[in-house]
Amino acid sequence: MDTKCTLIKGTIYLTIGQIVFVISSYTLHIGLARYLGPEKYGMFGVILYLTIMARSLVNRGVPQSVSKYIAENEGYANTIKNKGLFVQAVVSIIIAIIYFSCAKVLSQLLHDSSLTPYIQLSAINVPFFGLYMIYIYSLNGKRWFGHQAILGIIHDTILPLIIIILVLAGFSLNGAIMGLILTAIIGSVVGHFYCQFEPDHHVPEGLPPPEGLHLPEGHVMHDTKPIYFPVSTIIKFAIPVTIFAIFTSILLSIDLLLVKSILKENIQAGFYASARSLAVTPFFISIALSRSIFPAIARAAADNNHSLTRQYIQHSLRLLLIWMIPVVAIVSATSREIILLIYSTPYLSASIPLSILIIGIGFFTVYLILTTIITAGDNPNLSMWLNIVILIVSIIANLYLIPRYGIIGASIGTSIAMIIGAIISAIYVFIRFKALIQPLSAARILIATLPIYLLSLCIQVHGFWIIGWYVLLVIGYLIILIWIRELKVKEILQILR
Repeated sequence: MDTKCTLIKGTIYLTIGQIVFVISSYTLHIGLARYLGPEKYGMFGVILYLTIMARSLVNRGVPQSVSKYIAENEGYANTIKNKGLFVQAVVSIIIAIIYFSCAKVLSQLLHDSSLTPYIQLSAINVPFFGLYMIYIYSLNGKRWFGHQAILGIIHDTILPLIIIILVLAGFSLNGAIMGLILTAIIGSVVGHFYCQFEPDHHVPEGLPPPEGLHLPEGHVMHDTKPIYFPVSTIIKFAIPVTIFAIFTSILLSIDLLLVKSILKENIQAGFYASARSLAVTPFFISIALSRSIFPAIARAAADNNHSLTRQYIQHSLRLLLIWMIPVVAIVSATSREIILLIYSTPYLSASIPLSILIIGIGFFTVYLILTTIITAGDNPNLSMWLNIVILIVSIIANLYLIPRYGIIGASIGTSIAMIIGAIISAIYVFIRFKALIQPLSAARILIATLPIYLLSLCIQVHGFWIIGWYVLLVIGYLIILIWIRELKVKEILQILR
């Protein structure tokens, strides 16, 4: 199977998992929004994003380090996985304690002391979610994308079920938070059984151990003893990746938190949270692509295979833009109809922020893929500093625009920062790897998107009929891609096989 189909096959497995995640998230958000109402749903949105920010300290750094080193040394997956679990357990418990201790301070910053007990309860989620992510990324490093997708599907399927059951049972917001904790525990248990790798290799006589791995102290090269994988190797790579993940999480949450802090209205936070929950769809789907290309590029870069690295970059960006650009265009053009269908009339104020924010999140998906490429190419520090710069831009823009334009200003400020991030990271990737999407492919994708965007603006479809309308638009888009030879029937059949 060639490079393109290998990449697409892995992405398809993980995309199926991410689609389940998106459906799960929408089920959860829609159910809670309708049951709790805008004000309480706004409180839930704030607690959820605070929890996500705390979990960002454990969901990328150590897990992605484990994925990288397993991809480069698959014969020692057990050793690397177990070291990752140890480091993650220690780090996540410390983070949970700090997060719990900061609950009152965070509540004061958000001008709502009633948030304190909810923040404290949500801290319990952090260690269990951290262990779950180690199992996810261990499977990722082995490139067992099917198993990785199944583990994610199990976690994401039971998440809304447990939370909604607990909320309906009378536990309200406490039930929603307890549901997050129970789901992470179940995911960790299932992940343990999926990650039963073969025993590690021994060092072949006369050969040095792989890069980053060492023999136990006191043994010589002719001994065939198990490899020792130092914790410091994981930590060294994990630190900048963790900082990147923290700032990514803050970047995805800071606008909502600033809306809550500046406007001081739970109902406005509820409107904005509803817009965000829809706008982040491209970002969540793109996680599948980022997870499939990370071990591939890490392995290619470690082998100094520059040609293969460039192929992965070109194919991944083309694959991203083929589905992402029409999604952004359609959602932006029909934001009012989507809000009415999913959240009902009380949430109509979220339609304009959604139409703007979906564009910013679209650029952020490109930024995510590009920074994944940068990190996999063994430069996680640059990704970290890029995120810090973009976050500063976002905070400044939001502090200026929210007092003047409310939640519309928040969507504009966030989008500006994300567009800047995509441009800067694209320039670096092109300079460093001499590869981006081919200009002709980008032009063809834009040409195919323009007609469906104009149709979305001119023809308004309401209610559940809009789903059928979306299907027709997607079919039309694919036909245009095939007609202008950007997507070939032979290519589609090859992928299906």
